[in-house]
Amino acid sequence: MRPISFIWGNYTAAVANSIALTQTPLAAGDLTLAGALATGGIATLTVSGQVTITSAGNDSGKTFTIYGTNNSGSIVSEAITGGNAAAVTSVLSYKTITRIAVSAATAAAVTAGNAQSGNTDWIPLDIYNPNQVTNISATVTGTINYTVQYTNEDPFDYTIAQQVVSHPVAALVAATTSQTAGATTTLMRAVRFKVNSGSGSARVTIVQQSTL
Repeated sequence: MRPISFIWGNYTAAVANSIALTQTPLAAGDLTLAGALATGGIATLTVSGQVTITSAGNDSGKTFTIYGTNNSGSIVSEAITGGNAAAVTSVLSYKTITRIAVSAATAAAVTAGNAQSGNTDWIPLDIYNPNQVTNISATVTGTINYTVQYTNEDPFDYTIAQQVVSHPVAALVAATTSQTAGATTTLMRAVRFKVNSGSGSARVTIVQQSTL
C-alpha cells in the first residue's frame, strides 16, 4: 500500500447554537436548523465534526436523531439520548447536518451546535498484506489532543456503528505532541484520526509494509 498523508484539524471553537437556535418543540418532530452554520435548513461544518445537543431541562427520556453526510459525502445518521440539563455529543462526525428529529416534546428549550472535535472518515488498510507492519505518525501544529482509532468491521457499511478501538500504541491515544511511535503488527482493517479537542492540526502519515 502506498503511504497515505493528510492534514486534519483546525476546528473552530464550539458553539452551542450554531446549527439550531433556541427552541422548545411541543411534540415529536424536526428541530428548525437556522443557526449561523445553516443555510436553507442545512448546516455545513468547515471541518467534519461532532454535533452537540444541549437541553435546558431533563430530556434523558427523549431520543434525538441526527441525519447528514460525512466528509466523503456518504449519508450517515445516528440516534442519541438527550441530556438532563446538559449537552450530549454525537458519536459520528458530520460535514453537513440535514435534519435533527426529536422523539417527543422536550422538557424545555434545546439548541444544537458544533463541538470542537471530530474524526476523519475510515481509511481502509490492506488486510491481505502478509505479516503487515503499520506505522502511523502525526506532526502537530498548535494545540491539539488526538487519538488514532481502528476497526475490524466493514468501514464502508454506513448502516452500522463500527466498533471503535484505540490504537494499540499508547503514544497515539490522547496525544498532544508529535508522535512517530506508531509501528504495530496488530491487524487493523481501517483506521481514522480523531481530534478530541483543540484548534490545532496534525499532518498524519500512514505507512504499511510486509515483513516478508
